[in-house]
Amino acid sequence: MKEPLKIVVIGGGPAGAVIARQLVKYGMKVTVLEANAAPLQKPGECLPPNIKPLLRKLELDHLLSKHKHSYSNQAAWGSNEIIDENFINGIHGSGTHIDRKLFEQDLANEAQNEGVIWYNEHILRNCTRIDKEWHLEVEYLGNKRKFLADFIIDASGRKSIIGRSLNIKRVTLGKLVGVSAIISGNTVLNASTLIETCANGWWYSASLPSNKLIVSFMTDSDQILKLKANNNDGFNSLLYKTNHVKKRVVQCLGADKSIITSLSTHAANSSRLEQITGEGWLAVGDAACTYDPLSSYGITAAIGTAYYGGCAINDHFQGKKESFLTYNYLMDKMYSTYLPMIATSYCQEKRWNNYAFWERRNYDQMKN
Repeated sequence: MKEPLKIVVIGGGPAGAVIARQLVKYGMKVTVLEANAAPLQKPGECLPPNIKPLLRKLELDHLLSKHKHSYSNQAAWGSNEIIDENFINGIHGSGTHIDRKLFEQDLANEAQNEGVIWYNEHILRNCTRIDKEWHLEVEYLGNKRKFLADFIIDASGRKSIIGRSLNIKRVTLGKLVGVSAIISGNTVLNASTLIETCANGWWYSASLPSNKLIVSFMTDSDQILKLKANNNDGFNSLLYKTNHVKKRVVQCLGADKSIITSLSTHAANSSRLEQITGEGWLAVGDAACTYDPLSSYGITAAIGTAYYGGCAINDHFQGKKESFLTYNYLMDKMYSTYLPMIATSYCQEKRWNNYAFWERRNYDQMKN
């Protein structure tokens, strides 16, 4: 009897969990190596309505029941007036504001329930391909472990650990970063995403389960220190200069108008590996491509690339030589469609064209 293919997935976020679960269902032996002890709090809390058909296909749509429905996107973009994009009449219904850590843990549990072998706190230190087999050197709590694999998947996020170890260049666009705070509130907030622009970037807020509110300031990395946006006083000062986001924060806090926050800073710029497949490996999720959060691609793109990447790997081992070409074509198409779309979105805001953040997002510059 033929031994099942040995697949190792580097990274246990949404993309890693979904592709691992999918490949186990195809009859492969799959191991996930996740560097962290448990899911971390990360930005990316809103799932748009159009993710629902994909989650149904993956038999994962039941996970949404633990989270909060979102019925619209609100944006003060291009003017001070809020424009409301209502989901309720759309074919897929509401969006979802998720507890990100819970959602990732549930995806990991679903993968393990299907038979995926899952190791936390396992950090890949080196990988070498010898005679069509990968030899992986891994660190676990200071000790060294070795794993063998017929095929490896880079689901390591922006670090793109496999791509980097293979000396594949990552092409980046812009310097966008986000500074985020999660505020525990006293009031149940309306379940809409709210975006508001300002002279040096834009603000994002979304209500989460358990009466929490995430607030993020999106700007360029070289503006952070200048604006003092990565310390509590500077962040709060910038926040209270907004119009709509400020009101939402005050509403969340109720009688307590002071803001005590724990801030986290994260990269949010667009980027892509120049090569996302190769002999014995494939990249999915943020390891392959990252998208400006204004696009709302985020987790949807990660899960979508995991699905199509899993199909490509299965087809490849079924002898369909064009499978990786198809995967590359889909990824190229998605990224090339996204770039002019995001550029056009930024160019709708013209009030602060003489400020560095918006000047850099001139349409002609964004296209190049």
